[in-house]
Amino acid sequence: MGNFILGRLLQAVLTLFVVSLFIFLLVRLTGDPKQVLLPIEASIEQYAQLEKALGLDDPLPEQYVRWVGKMLVGDFGTSSSRQIAVSQLLRERFPNTLMLAGSGFFLAIAVGLPLGVLSAAHRGRGTDVSARVFAILGQSMPSFWLGIMLLMLFPVRLGVLPAGGKSGWTSIILPAVTLGWFSTASLLRLTRSTMMETLSSDYVKLARIKGLSERTVIWKHAFKNAALPVLTLASLLLFGLITGTIIAETVFAWPGMGSLVLSAVVNRDFVVVQALVIVISAMYIFGNLTVDILYAFLNPRIRYG
Repeated sequence: MGNFILGRLLQAVLTLFVVSLFIFLLVRLTGDPKQVLLPIEASIEQYAQLEKALGLDDPLPEQYVRWVGKMLVGDFGTSSSRQIAVSQLLRERFPNTLMLAGSGFFLAIAVGLPLGVLSAAHRGRGTDVSARVFAILGQSMPSFWLGIMLLMLFPVRLGVLPAGGKSGWTSIILPAVTLGWFSTASLLRLTRSTMMETLSSDYVKLARIKGLSERTVIWKHAFKNAALPVLTLASLLLFGLITGTIIAETVFAWPGMGSLVLSAVVNRDFVVVQALVIVISAMYIFGNLTVDILYAFLNPRIRYG
């Protein structure tokens, strides 16, 4: 186990290095930020002064090393378009993104898991058919289209629920549904598939022969053994929701990191884009590492060399 954790940590660090180098070079292909920050009639001297102030006159390797060194001590730089420390922007926006992603994830767990289990337990019946239709709709509708339809139905037609922004707990309902329906459908389908396979296994049949209640058989015996692939997907969905909030945040004007990174790309704000990509990548990488470690504790049959 120790060798496995050490190896995965080294892989995580290497992956972050590759990601940092890739995003550092990629954002510079989007254009020159000086053209956005200065008016067209700006003089050559003004361009040179801004270039020096942003550190863009140094060689790329020197810029990269300086950026990584500051990032390691928690200094993500200053936004060139907003003139605000990136760390402050993260403190302001990141909780909102976590709130939205957490709401979408809660929807996936609260709806997807029970429906998946019930669908497998009542295979071929009305509950199963309804759950499968719900899953197909969730995986078929594009998020941006779903968000627009929800806007047209609830705030416009029915006059209920806020149309956008963060103005109270009700303002998160529509963005959370827009963000979380696809994840709910994915979790539902995988839970149903693994539960159907588990319910047909010999030890479940033996538990029924012993006279255990159907509720005990399903939730205590079958679901416990079917939970490993569901756990993996749930963890991927959680970090995917955090990184995929840009559509919901844009449609509903939610003040999170998704809308922040979109505006940073439009304004060619290198510093903000780099910081957000690194933070999100680190969460995703170390989240997967945590799931791998949890596997060994949840299933004693798994051993890492």
